[in-house]
Amino acid sequence: MAARRLVSALRSGPARAAPLSTAPAAREQPAAGRGAAPGCGAAEAARPPLPVVDFGSPREAYRSRRSGELVRGWLVLRLCASPWLLAHHEQLLHLTRRLLGQRLFEKLMKMTFYGQFVAGEDQESIRPVIQHNRAFGVGSILDYGVEEDLSPEEAERKEMESCTSAVEREGSGTSKRERQYQAHPAFGDRRDGVISARTYFYASEAKCDSHMETFLRCIEASGGASDDGFSAIKLTALGRPQFLLQFSDVLTKWRRFFHQMAAEQGKTGLAAMDTKLEVAVLQESVAKMGIASRTEIENWFTAETLGVSGTLDLLDWNSLIDSRTELSKHLVVPNMQTGQLEPLLSRFTEEEELQMTRMLQRMDILAKKAAEMGVRLMVDAEQTYFQPAISRLTLEMQRKFNVEKPLIFNTYQCYLKDAYDNVTLDVELARREGWCFGAKLVRGAYMAQERTRAAEIGYEDPINPTYEATNAMYHRSPASSRAYPGPGRCPEQPPAFRGTVVSSCAPASGLLALLTLVQQHMQSPCSLSRRHHQEWVSARPGSCPLPAAPCCFPRAPRCARCLNYVLEELKHNSKAKVMVASHNEDTVHFTLRRMEELGLYPADRQVYFGQLLGMCDQISFPLGQAGFPVYKYVPYGPVMDVLPYLSRRALENSSVMKGAWRERQLLWQELKRRIRTGSLFHRPA
Repeated sequence: MAARRLVSALRSGPARAAPLSTAPAAREQPAAGRGAAPGCGAAEAARPPLPVVDFGSPREAYRSRRSGELVRGWLVLRLCASPWLLAHHEQLLHLTRRLLGQRLFEKLMKMTFYGQFVAGEDQESIRPVIQHNRAFGVGSILDYGVEEDLSPEEAERKEMESCTSAVEREGSGTSKRERQYQAHPAFGDRRDGVISARTYFYASEAKCDSHMETFLRCIEASGGASDDGFSAIKLTALGRPQFLLQFSDVLTKWRRFFHQMAAEQGKTGLAAMDTKLEVAVLQESVAKMGIASRTEIENWFTAETLGVSGTLDLLDWNSLIDSRTELSKHLVVPNMQTGQLEPLLSRFTEEEELQMTRMLQRMDILAKKAAEMGVRLMVDAEQTYFQPAISRLTLEMQRKFNVEKPLIFNTYQCYLKDAYDNVTLDVELARREGWCFGAKLVRGAYMAQERTRAAEIGYEDPINPTYEATNAMYHRSPASSRAYPGPGRCPEQPPAFRGTVVSSCAPASGLLALLTLVQQHMQSPCSLSRRHHQEWVSARPGSCPLPAAPCCFPRAPRCARCLNYVLEELKHNSKAKVMVASHNEDTVHFTLRRMEELGLYPADRQVYFGQLLGMCDQISFPLGQAGFPVYKYVPYGPVMDVLPYLSRRALENSSVMKGAWRERQLLWQELKRRIRTGSLFHRPA
């Protein structure tokens, strides 16, 4: 099937000149010298140590800032630390606007909160900010920060209408879905409890087209002048969230079905994933279960559902974006109790089918534009009840567009219990199918909302139990990881495994491809590492650096170490890349230390860093000035339209008091130094 074949070449043309360059200015670095092919583990040429970065030097952190900007930053962060002001900030903003009038109110905002966190009103007015940051080694990821100012009641109404189908609104479909993937009025306002992510509510297809045009403009502005441009999109901005909910439910049920089928054949773990479950085998297994006769089973799989390959592939990318495909008709699975072939999605109306197809077409348009402009496109993570579908659709985009280099980046939220499983399994899939892995690692933006929803609706809390557990999930590394060459990467691959990690030029197709992916998302990551470990030991007895029993990445306690795993993958695969989007100094320090240990250099452009405009300059600018690729998310938009964004920035600063306190301290120290040394009128150069 087309989605499982590697695309040999993307349609390309001369890069068009971009309106502005958003990539950081190039800085001299040690030349990349890894002579080994990705994944071969050959010796590297000697290279100098990484540049030293000091996050505790106020002078270095703020030499790109005028003194007035330091005063503004200190004042804004100090106000964000006031619980009383935060509790009443909406009322205070409304009162101030009434007293001053809109013109003076906008000037006041530009002198304070707006000036701190927003670059300007349009792409023309933000040029000075982008060019200034670029001169100091910091690139920009443009982010149109305008949101609808909806009341909670209106947001709830829009959400319920857009998350349920016509059949469900008639009362005949909702109960068939898992509780987690049903729309609930109590959580209709997805902004509630979310402090650091923009929320889109479905209004109309025209509005989705408008969002797509905005994303296209950001992609065009980021491309052309550099190979290191980035842009970000949210899938809930591109269509009805109903599709994401129902598709997530589909993936969950397919996982369950796969395990039932694998158990019937006596297969578990990777043995099940390696079994060739072609349609004939599937029919035989279902017949052995006594669910239906062989004739009835054969009627399940008609020429229409099997296609020309003789296999069943429900998620072929080309079919998904084909306007002639009826999605709900093909998303079916045998009910293991009744023996009936049941649709996993409620039947869509003709209009709903068109809406779902348009959403996929918008994704395809954005991905093609990113490929044309040479821009890396990051697909933001969202709530867990949308995320299985978002991750799967992103993976399909990666299969198609990440052939030569990672253009599409998936986002992994490290506060989730299954974050490490998802990262390791997607890395393994990229190895086997031969496409380039691209990831953005974040802590996550929906913790309070996710926990409350899980408790009230009645499903397992998907969030790590503590802040420390999330730290562990993000970056903690055991000592054993330094002795071992990396999960799935032995110094010399055993004969049975040789070639499958690096090349794997023939991706699986048909039902096998679908069930393989489903199985991978349920696999213990340790079974992957353990299998590679055992095969290596079998090939070279007595020479493994670790005992045979322990896994390289122990399952208990839940210390999943997403970042460490990805960095080790980067060492062996020069085409894989990661964006470390964190405001946590410990995480950035850990990344720099592991980069040095693994021989990953700034000039390799494999590890990127990201922070929000107006926050953590003491991290961003020292990194950029030392030559590391670092980016700021740069929001823009009219003052009155970005007030919801500014509200979240204030709340986010209050939620990370430790980091905000340190930033205020450094700002104050730099102001005092300039006063003492007579450099209060410092001009950045």
